[in-house]
Amino acid sequence: MPSGFLPLSTTWVSLSKGWVLGTAPCAAGSCLGLLRTDDAGRTWAAVTAPPAHVTPGFQSGSVHDVRFADSEDGWAFGPDLWATHDGGATWRHQVLNGSGLVLVESLEATAGRVHAAVIVFDSVGVRVYESPVNKDAWVATGVAISAGAGPVPRSLLVATEGAGWMIQVNRTVVGGARLYQGEWREWKPPCADAGGRAFLAAASATSLAAICNEGVWTNGPPATRLYLSQDGGSSFQRVGTDLPVGSTGAIASPRPGTVITGAFTADGHAILLETTDSGATWTRVYDAANRSVTLYVGFTSASQGVAILTGDLGGTLLMTFDAGRHWSPITLGTAG
Repeated sequence: MPSGFLPLSTTWVSLSKGWVLGTAPCAAGSCLGLLRTDDAGRTWAAVTAPPAHVTPGFQSGSVHDVRFADSEDGWAFGPDLWATHDGGATWRHQVLNGSGLVLVESLEATAGRVHAAVIVFDSVGVRVYESPVNKDAWVATGVAISAGAGPVPRSLLVATEGAGWMIQVNRTVVGGARLYQGEWREWKPPCADAGGRAFLAAASATSLAAICNEGVWTNGPPATRLYLSQDGGSSFQRVGTDLPVGSTGAIASPRPGTVITGAFTADGHAILLETTDSGATWTRVYDAANRSVTLYVGFTSASQGVAILTGDLGGTLLMTFDAGRHWSPITLGTAG
């Protein structure tokens, strides 16, 4: 077990089996580490991490996130891309467009295929690449989205039950794409004209939740609002009351009408907010009690979920087993 391990990203393929990618002190300063659990987080074991490094921001040669489609096929990415097809025993560096001039921003797997939202520097901006999960056979899909004119382009990709959605944000929402009937097509995401960022989560192939930070780059006033879709993203309706604080971008929807998001208190504490009534009320379900950031929230089932916080006191992995009502820190240690 790496001493001083701090989690950055987590991925789960069943209620019992999951991985956590993170960093640990080493002779070089900070090295990449990968842990696996086979008993729902009670014990963890170190497994082989890809031979990449972690640097501040999205710098070439580093990775920050991990996803597995099953017990054998997984990927470490952001902005580099590495793949394993033997459960992490070996990793292979992926070159998507021949030139290597790409940033892999987001990646998800569904229905036997893996999809990656990629900023390509020698093309229009953002493309979606895909491959069968069990081999390295990446191809560019027909969709191409502008990266936007702002200084901080970010791509968010969500996939479930064979459906997928990609939102491109560069201060504001600048475009999107949708995976429908096996084909990626250009798509107008929610809050495209709202003057801020949008974050997306899917409870199913038809039930989506979007949280939008509105009015930030327009005349305002700033507001954080929830939008729901019951038709796979063809339309969204604003619901409930405004969130009391801004979302950090970590968002999950374990079932229709239920949404959990990361946020800040006025003094900078990371918190988790939950609504179970489509935004009519919001409840604080976790308070980190220190200055930190919610990096990720996700659910393996309607009741079991995970979150990662990072900040002044280091990284923390949280888990819930009651649909987000209660969250507890998980010790990343071994049995005995």
